[in-house]
Amino acid sequence: MTNFTLIRHTKVQNPSVCYGQMDVVLDDIDFKESVLNLKKELGDLSTIYSSPSKRCLVLANALCKNVIIIDDLLEMNFGDWQGLTWGDIDRKQIDDWAKDVQHYQPPQGESCQQFFLRAKKGLQTLPNNAIVITHAGIIRASQYWYTQQNFELASQFTVEHAHSYTINTKNNNKFAT
Repeated sequence: MTNFTLIRHTKVQNPSVCYGQMDVVLDDIDFKESVLNLKKELGDLSTIYSSPSKRCLVLANALCKNVIIIDDLLEMNFGDWQGLTWGDIDRKQIDDWAKDVQHYQPPQGESCQQFFLRAKKGLQTLPNNAIVITHAGIIRASQYWYTQQNFELASQFTVEHAHSYTINTKNNNKFAT
């Protein structure tokens, strides 16, 4: 049985940028509100797991003193697209990606399939009842792997900032928000 809770990092200051694995500045007001709400929801934690991304580590450290980093829980690598606004990315590349989201690989980046496999490896290292601060992509990948939802649906799932998503495989692979 697997049971763990994934929480997406808080809002960033410039959401129109394809940030992927880049370090980005967090929205201060949202961060403070999110920390207060998550502390109420989660209570005192002895350990929390986190992506190595700064935007995740800042939240993890605000919630718990004992943070364990899992490198494979880093967001998808968008390669040359990182740092560009979505409107500045070459239109043909975006169209090619849209035709085959699962297999298309942005220049110098990883495909969604490669990313989902890496995410699975990281998710499999989690102990039962782990609380994890991570990214939208990792949460989508967990939905794909643990609920057997088809790739297209899982990759389009809307993931809210600073919101918890629980995986419980004992109950027929339930994904609860």
